[in-house]
Amino acid sequence: MGLKIRVLRHSFTFCFLAIVQMCFLIPKMAGADVCASSAPVCIREVNSTPLGERLPLILIHGINAGDFFAPPQTDVWDNFLNYHNNNPALKAIYKSYLLSYYSNAVGISELGSALCDVVDKMNQGDPDNFGNKNIVLVGHSMGGLVARSSLAFQQNFGAFNGKPLGERVLKIITLATP
Repeated sequence: MGLKIRVLRHSFTFCFLAIVQMCFLIPKMAGADVCASSAPVCIREVNSTPLGERLPLILIHGINAGDFFAPPQTDVWDNFLNYHNNNPALKAIYKSYLLSYYSNAVGISELGSALCDVVDKMNQGDPDNFGNKNIVLVGHSMGGLVARSSLAFQQNFGAFNGKPLGERVLKIITLATP
């Protein structure tokens, strides 16, 4: 019993500190973070230009093999984002968003559920545009597992209310995913 209570207290402390770090200590890009209430997972616009007719492209990083409180590794997308920003054809079709999470805080299923949760929050914040759009998920390594896991969770807002996230995903691309 004592070990179980310590593990739960340790998990709560870790999740709390992870959320604090994600909200206050990680350098911010354009746009505000939209975070899940179920796990330390946040989504952030790469730039603040309006979504317009473009499709949301959500980039999901892989496992963080760093120290216990190491930040999420969204910088793995820097080369892709530079390519995207310098390619007018891609910029005309997709608007990039970064999903950040602590891979060593919760399991893949919880991260998939939290991904669905942050997409729902994006739907609420912009129901006439983001909430009505299909999305594209790109996951690297464990990020691909998180993307696949998210497909089964139900959306609660926007045009896809009551449907699994998978019905909204136009494309899913995984890179080096087991």
